[in-house]
Amino acid sequence: MTIFSTNKILFLFVIALWGTPLSGQVPAYNFPSFDTLIAKRGLPDPFIMFDGSRVKTLEDWEKQRMYIKDMLLYYQYGYYPPDPKNLKVEIKSSKAILNGKAMETRLILSMGPNNSITIRVDLSVPVKGSGPFPVVITGDREWGRTEGLEVATDRGYIVADFYRTDLDPDNDDRTNGVHPHYPEYDWATLSVWAWGYYRVVDYLMTLENVDKDKIVVTGHSRGGKTALLAGAMDSRIAIVVPNGSGAGGCGCLKYMQGGAESLMRITRPDKWHYWFQPRFSDFKRRVERLPFDQHFLKALVAPRPLLCTDGLEDEWANPWGAHQTQEAVREVYKFFGVPEKVGCHLRQGGHDHNPEDWEALLDFSDYNFFGKALPSDFYKENFDKVDSLLNWKSPVPPNPLGDINP
Repeated sequence: MTIFSTNKILFLFVIALWGTPLSGQVPAYNFPSFDTLIAKRGLPDPFIMFDGSRVKTLEDWEKQRMYIKDMLLYYQYGYYPPDPKNLKVEIKSSKAILNGKAMETRLILSMGPNNSITIRVDLSVPVKGSGPFPVVITGDREWGRTEGLEVATDRGYIVADFYRTDLDPDNDDRTNGVHPHYPEYDWATLSVWAWGYYRVVDYLMTLENVDKDKIVVTGHSRGGKTALLAGAMDSRIAIVVPNGSGAGGCGCLKYMQGGAESLMRITRPDKWHYWFQPRFSDFKRRVERLPFDQHFLKALVAPRPLLCTDGLEDEWANPWGAHQTQEAVREVYKFFGVPEKVGCHLRQGGHDHNPEDWEALLDFSDYNFFGKALPSDFYKENFDKVDSLLNWKSPVPPNPLGDINP
């Protein structure tokens, strides 16, 4: 995807700096312990740098981006091992699906020490057209084929569906999945699953019928948390669309309404504490001490397009809080001169990932990839912005990154 028509050299330099996810167990910064952090009101300012100064230039932001990435891995998600260089592909079967609209190939990716780590992937390619096609990756395959498969096929998108639990079976047992292969890394389950997205991207980069600049990631619930983390950490992903992602995803950690999923609830020892680095649970009773909220993770996506989709009746996923962190990260997008590339899409209903959510994803992707118009009510505001949560603004953009094409 060609995003910028001017300042192209600068943009390529920025992308090179983004790189791939950090690896290594030792943080790059001396982060304060929970006991020394001070409780603060409102949503933290992502432009405050490690030395206390504030971002002023694009070069400042690239340093800040690495600082935020390291902060989130240290406190919340855990560190990844190096990218494997030995990816292999085994095709298991291929058949026509959706009444002949697509060809589905079932395959296994193997990688890591002795190629002993495997991921099952189902790749569905539209029959109509010759490509290269844009792609949507999901990690929710163990829940069945996505309800958006036919919708995406009709819109000319490949769908790559993988089994994230092949890498980590969604429990706190660290003797299974990838963990025995990388015992020196503290990556929690969400980081492991996000690593699965990166490996699927590695595979897609080898295919001639894939448009490498048009890769979208999505997922639902815990899969939505994973998709947002994957999109934040890997700049090869062009568009990020988590659905119903709640705490640790699009939902605000410090502020919520109704019966929303809280940091306290999500890190309970009998629930999903293992999704996160153990340091994260230190904040469960003092969430106001967190030096970040989820708009920091979202900020790592900028200036690439980001859309959070939710059901209005899905209180657990905190759609109100997702709107607040989306308004906060909009200030980062303003810094890049692209505030229209971030938003929320809300529908009636609860905790689902249904064809309506997929239509929103595809509308947003078609807008950003191909310049197609969005529906007039696409960004309908269902919640008010709470200005008191946001006591900071974007720095004046030092030099907007050229003319931006959808």
